[in-house]
Amino acid sequence: MDLRSLSEEGIGAVEVPDRVLLKRLRYPLVLIVGRPNVGKSTLWNALIGRHRAIVHDMPGVTRDILVYPVRVGRYWVNLADTGGLLPEHAPPEDVLRELASARVRAWMRSASLILFVVEAKGVVPADVELFRQVRQSGVPVLLVVNKADSAEADRLEEVAELLEGDIPYVFVSALHRRNLETLRARIEELLAQEGVPVDLKPVDESGLRVAIVGRPNTGKSTLFNRLAGSSVALVSPIPGTTRDLIEIPIRYHHQTIYLVDTAGLRKPARVSTPLEAYTITRTVKAIEQAHVVVLLMDATEPATHQDLKIFRVILRRHKGVVVALNKWDQVQDKHPREQEAIRQWVAARLKPFQDVPILTISALTGKRLPQLLGEVWRVWERYRFRVPTGVLNRFIHQLVEEHPPRGVGGVVPNFKYCVQAEVAPPVFVFQVSRPRALRKEYIRFLEKQIRRRWDFCGVPIGFVFRTSKGEGGVRVEWWSGG
Repeated sequence: MDLRSLSEEGIGAVEVPDRVLLKRLRYPLVLIVGRPNVGKSTLWNALIGRHRAIVHDMPGVTRDILVYPVRVGRYWVNLADTGGLLPEHAPPEDVLRELASARVRAWMRSASLILFVVEAKGVVPADVELFRQVRQSGVPVLLVVNKADSAEADRLEEVAELLEGDIPYVFVSALHRRNLETLRARIEELLAQEGVPVDLKPVDESGLRVAIVGRPNTGKSTLFNRLAGSSVALVSPIPGTTRDLIEIPIRYHHQTIYLVDTAGLRKPARVSTPLEAYTITRTVKAIEQAHVVVLLMDATEPATHQDLKIFRVILRRHKGVVVALNKWDQVQDKHPREQEAIRQWVAARLKPFQDVPILTISALTGKRLPQLLGEVWRVWERYRFRVPTGVLNRFIHQLVEEHPPRGVGGVVPNFKYCVQAEVAPPVFVFQVSRPRALRKEYIRFLEKQIRRRWDFCGVPIGFVFRTSKGEGGVRVEWWSGG
């Protein structure tokens, strides 16, 4: 499979970031480019102050364009890490590296500034050719000479071939954080020279965070691009295409949602490299940082053993969850009865936690994506919902009176008081005598009744049953799916 065949299939189409996306990103776009393995991702991580891009000695690790807002002097900018840039007429190597390189070229046209990165140990012919091509884009360029770990490495003769005319440059060591303040000052200076407007309003990161997770090739990046309204994530039929976590803000009902695309989670036995193992660790981290997780399954092969394992990972981290059965356009029988039958079958496979929204969608055609976003938002609202204490206690007291618990070994627990102590996720604390005598069946009954009364669909609930300190401070905890 080559780049041409991918394009003919309409997969991984190379697009310039559209105006809607650029407006959503809001700040000037500063693009870090250069050939593979010159330290672009290390530099990006250093400038944003977070370890978000994967850094590895193997060339071509970065494939997607990673964008993150960062303050540079008077400016907020969208700093973008990119895949390695390849010469335009280079012989075919790796189809995904070619595709990543083509996307960098498309994005260059929308940048306010390009940081062209080379190594301090000296330029190679590929650097010279790529630098010429970058300058032909017409976008201002700042030459960043990386891996200059000491003042002795700041030798202009090593990069003299690139210093045609009045080319601004700076020596840095991204790994050792050397001269980064000088680099920030040069970026601010060049943006000001180009008349880029200053936007001092800081980034609001308080919105809903939604991670899209699933097995490889379930259509996560296609869904991410559809919801983002632009081809942000690299899409191909090759398993493992996505490596980095890709985040983009979208607007929904005048609110901000931060979407996160993730690497596919394969069975541990099929993980063949340390790099893939690391991408899986980062996907789990994305689940931990999300408020709501969209678990994407293949509608032609739903609720596999691996799907259920991923569902348990989400549940153990107490995140809101929506199950989306993607590729519904490939299902032969689309009758509503068949659709409902598949949803019920998937729900049965999710047992014991079955109170989850399950939607059939097509990321490729856009079918039911508005409904998916709506369901995600409703789960988010339930995730943060707090039941008033008085209303809760009246409900629990009536429930216990009508359906008293049967304790273990003839010991009957006595319910005294209840309060919802936490939201996101909701946790209910019960003061009860002899909590260890509570049967699991009765706790599940309580959960079912609370869910039915206040509609916590898609939200795991925590329960704490404890005695007063005078009664020994005994404590029993329980979570949905336990």
